[in-house]
Amino acid sequence: MTDQELIGYLDRRFGEISQQLDEKIDGVREENRQTRVALEAENRQTRTTLEEEIRQTRVALEAENRQTRTTLEEENRQTRVALEAENRQTRVVVEHIHSDMKILAEGLIAQGEISARLHSEVLRKIDDVHSMIAPLYRDLNDRTWDLSRRVQHLEEIEEQRSRDALAVVRERFGKP
Repeated sequence: MTDQELIGYLDRRFGEISQQLDEKIDGVREENRQTRVALEAENRQTRTTLEEEIRQTRVALEAENRQTRTTLEEENRQTRVALEAENRQTRVVVEHIHSDMKILAEGLIAQGEISARLHSEVLRKIDDVHSMIAPLYRDLNDRTWDLSRRVQHLEEIEEQRSRDALAVVRERFGKP
């Protein structure tokens, strides 16, 4: 073989190898293209599936959130109604206690007035007995003193009647 033949042979062989390499490269490129197309389709499918799952999860969470909110609002409303009822009942009880305290204070004042009146009568009777025993020893100043004491006592009773019942109780028994 001559150099020319060898060059021709090598050119042919290189051409064949080059053509085979081009065909293999084209085959690999086609295979890569098909793989890429398949991966893109799979990626789109996966993305669509994930988006749908996210949408369904969001819808389910929103429904659960609405249900929870509704339940909490109802529980809150029921608690508020119960507290309002308790508040009203407590106010009624407090008003009743206040009324009872006022009645008790008025009773204490009345008892005090009765005691004062009995005390006054006892003093008057003692004074009457004393005045019957010793009429000779009394003079006009003693009678004046007795009348002045009676007037003073009547003024005290009148002053107590005109004062607030709770103030009299506080004065006699100390501030609660």
